[in-house]
Formats: sequence, structure tokens, C-alpha cells
Amino acid sequence: MPEFTKDPNERGVLWTRTGQRGTYFTGQIDGQPCVVFRNQKKAEGSKAPDWIVLKPKPKDPPPPGTHIRDEAVGTNEPIWGDEHRAMLPDEEPPF
Repeated sequence: MPEFTKDPNERGVLWTRTGQRGTYFTGQIDGQPCVVFRNQKKAEGSKAPDWIVLKPKPKDPPPPGTHIRDEAVGTNEPIWGDEHRAMLPDEEPPF
């Protein structure tokens, strides 16, 4: 099996995605996640950049009590924190 050697000039990797607003890229540059969009505000013939590199927005956690399907296990269990776990018979109530 041939051994893979990384190009020392490589800064990151990007994948092409297609969304409602067109084509964009996702990936990493210098180990940081990024999203790259076409500059929609660029005027014809201007020296503005063609693409804009952004940090991705963090995903919001699901609201408490939300059911999320676990694809690996195939379950549809609620997501609960420790405050909602069942108390064992020998535990004191938290109030």
C-alpha cells in the first residue's frame, strides 16, 4: 500500500456543498473549521474578493426534553440532564 505524504504547503481542505443560495464550501483551514461563500455584494470589475471565509455558526443545543433519533442505535429516547434521571431508592431527594 503506498504511503501518503502530506504536502508541506497544504493549509487545509474544503468540500463543495450546494444549498438554497447556491454553491459554498465547508472544511478546515489551518486546523480551524470554516465555511466559504461567494461574495454576493461584489460589483462587476471591482477588486473585492470573490469568496468570503467565515467561522461556522455554533449549532444550538436542542431544547430540554427534545427527542433526537440516534441513527447508530435506532432509538428515539429523550435527552435528559442529571437533574431528570431517576433517583435510586437509597438517594435523598435533591430538595
